[in-house]
Amino acid sequence: MTITLPACLLLLTLGLNAQAHGNPAGEAAKNSAFGLPAPSAHPAQDTTKRLATELQLTIAAVRPQAASSLAEALAPAPPARTEPTPSAGATDFDPETANLPADLALTLRRPAAPLGRRTYRTRLVRTGRWASKSEAVEILTSTYAGPLVLAQLPATATTPSQLLAGPGYDRATPLRPLDLTQEAVLRLCGDRAPQVRAYVMLYNLHFEQADEVARLFDYYNRIAATVK
Repeated sequence: MTITLPACLLLLTLGLNAQAHGNPAGEAAKNSAFGLPAPSAHPAQDTTKRLATELQLTIAAVRPQAASSLAEALAPAPPARTEPTPSAGATDFDPETANLPADLALTLRRPAAPLGRRTYRTRLVRTGRWASKSEAVEILTSTYAGPLVLAQLPATATTPSQLLAGPGYDRATPLRPLDLTQEAVLRLCGDRAPQVRAYVMLYNLHFEQADEVARLFDYYNRIAATVK
């Protein structure tokens, strides 16, 4: 089949018009004249299908990342870190650094360590129900003339050493043997016993140790003299 030049021009014109106006018939005629495959009868539908396919592929590619971002966005925020609060019975009070009145700071100061030197005084010591005897005793408290003193009667060849307690300023009142128990020590403190017990808890002192009981008596002497 021979196509003349005017026919070629006519077919080309029809093809261009069909492309410009979306005429599938003109496109088909042009392709038939040049031996090309016929275009689809519904180019708009083909374009829609192609766009839908590309959209599905895009969604499939983005979906894992979007799901991860969504999970991060919906995840609950970690709880705010808070400092532990002390329990009701716990305390961080330090009388050595607290801003306290002078008298109270004096009475609450940390008990001093034993002086290391031995102080002996002659005192009356109760040796029986009614009998007393003058003995040289070692004073364990920081003073030998306070409201309460703790002393130790040295051991002899026949008797062990013995702890004694009593008033320091009244030399006519004999010192009596003292058992290292909470009940016996607090009994000597009279109405100051609750304060002495609190002082024991503050500094973790022990009623069973002679040097710490001596520090307790030093504390008692301070509050008996300064606290009204």
